[in-house]
Amino acid sequence: MILRRAASWVSLLLLAASVCALNGCGPGEVHIATYAPDQAVDAALALCDANKDGFIDPQEATKAPSLVEGFAFLDVDKNKKLSREELLTPLEGFAKGTVGIMDGNATVMRGGQPVSNATVTLVPEPFMGQSVKKAQGTSDAQGMVSFQVEGESVPGVQPGFYRVEVTGGSGPIAAKYNTQTILGWFVTPNRRGRLDIKIQ
Repeated sequence: MILRRAASWVSLLLLAASVCALNGCGPGEVHIATYAPDQAVDAALALCDANKDGFIDPQEATKAPSLVEGFAFLDVDKNKKLSREELLTPLEGFAKGTVGIMDGNATVMRGGQPVSNATVTLVPEPFMGQSVKKAQGTSDAQGMVSFQVEGESVPGVQPGFYRVEVTGGSGPIAAKYNTQTILGWFVTPNRRGRLDIKIQ
C-alpha cells in the first residue's frame, strides 16, 4: 500500500512538472509571450487589407502566408473573408491563455519523398510583435522536424502566426519556400500540432 501511494505521488509530481514546463511556473519556466490582440489585428489589416474594406480575402491573405494556411479555420462564418473579430478571437485567446510552449512538428517532402537535413524556421508574422520568437528545427531521415524556440529549454512552438522558411537539405530549394516564402503556419492549441511541408 505504501509503495502504491509513493508511486502515485511520483506520477503526480511528474505530471505537475510537465504542466509547468509547458505553461510556465517556478524556476526555469518557459517564456509566455505577451500578446497585444488589438494592435496585432490593426497591423494585420494594414498589411493585407488592400481595398480597405475591413476584411482580408484569400488573395489579400497571401501577404501573410500564415493567414492562407489557417484561412479555413479562421473563417468561422465561411464567407471567404476574415473579419476583424475572426482575427481578434484567437489572439485574445492567446493573451488570456497560459500556454507558453505547445507541441509542434513538421514533415518536409519533395515529390513524395522525405527531405533530410533541411532547416525549417518559423518566423513570426510582422504583426505578431516582438514577444513571439522564432522556432527552428532540422529534418531527420524521414523528413520529420521538431522545433525549438529561441532561448527555451523545452521543445515546441509558441502559439501564433508564422512564415515558414526552408533551407538546406538535398538539392536546391526555391526562394518561394524561404526568402520569398509562400509557406505559413497558424499555430494554436485548438488545431493539430503538425505541418506538412511540400516543396518542389
